[in-house]
Amino acid sequence: MAKISPQLLDTEYETYIGFKNFLRDKSTSFGQDMNDKYSWNDDKLMQVNDQDAYNHILTNYVVELNEHK
Repeated sequence: MAKISPQLLDTEYETYIGFKNFLRDKSTSFGQDMNDKYSWNDDKLMQVNDQDAYNHILTNYVVELNEHK
């Protein structure tokens, strides 16, 4: 299962929100985009709003880089 850094998660979220606000019509949610991009196959990400998806990813898929030493 893929893990990402907290910095990457923040960048992904800021980019998603920027596109969502710019386009004003984003057909997929943040959870859907991240689920597809990182192949997590996490059904919960498909059902929650953007902020809840961010929090779920932060809890389950984020790892600090210094933890892999």
